[in-house]
Amino acid sequence: DSTGDWSSDVCSSDLGVARELKKIHDAKVRTRVMRMIKDEIEIIDEKINDAKSSDDRKQKYALMRIKQSLEAKLTYVTRKRKLA
Repeated sequence: DSTGDWSSDVCSSDLGVARELKKIHDAKVRTRVMRMIKDEIEIIDEKINDAKSSDDRKQKYALMRIKQSLEAKLTYVTRKRKLA
């Protein structure tokens, strides 16, 4: 639902990802973290599309920065997975 406060939704879920990143050495945790990040990216993509539809550039660019951060975290987790 795109009618709520998107920033608090994203920030609280991003904190969950950050907590899990600290336990990245465990394969099951890595897999769970990767799924969490991918889910967050999907949500962000939907919210970016909503922002585009409503021509809210400020929100769109803020969400794009969050997506970029999540993609960097996904890359980090993916690399850790390959090294394990």
